[in-house]
Amino acid sequence: MVISVRKLENMIEGWLKPIPHLPSTWRKWGADNIWWIMIVSVVVSVITIWALLSTMSTTATIFTINSNLWHSYNPFGHTSWWMFSSMISLLFMAGVTIITASAINPLKNMKKKGWDLLFLVFIVKIVAEIINLLISLNIFLFLSSLVGIAIGAAIGAYLLFEIRSYFNHVISAHKS
Repeated sequence: MVISVRKLENMIEGWLKPIPHLPSTWRKWGADNIWWIMIVSVVVSVITIWALLSTMSTTATIFTINSNLWHSYNPFGHTSWWMFSSMISLLFMAGVTIITASAINPLKNMKKKGWDLLFLVFIVKIVAEIINLLISLNIFLFLSSLVGIAIGAAIGAYLLFEIRSYFNHVISAHKS
């Protein structure tokens, strides 16, 4: 059954209603400042993407040069799997970075579209974490990683929904 994003948003809001809220000054500060926090996030993500690309390129070069030696010690091809899983992570990271960058101006202008894009980033990140967990092929860390993903998602949802009310309409006289 496919759940629409709005239905998911309303469902999560229902789960979070009975939970105590942050003080209103903290929520307002978060809503007013989320746009520049996302700028920092985009910059760090671009640097990370570049570093991951560099690492993958270097690794591919080293293993290509030493392929005969490598295959004699590693007949199962873990390097190929590592490159595949890194590429999946890279694609998700690039997608999240693009969506986050497109949310900055609407967030700065306190538009609901900005919050909606952050919610989309939240969903994509959870999907990416689950896919990365599944392709990691690490059965020993599966349960603890799944618990970590759930805790991270709960905290992320809580913080995201704490600022949601500030983005329900366009504020014409926004204070910086």
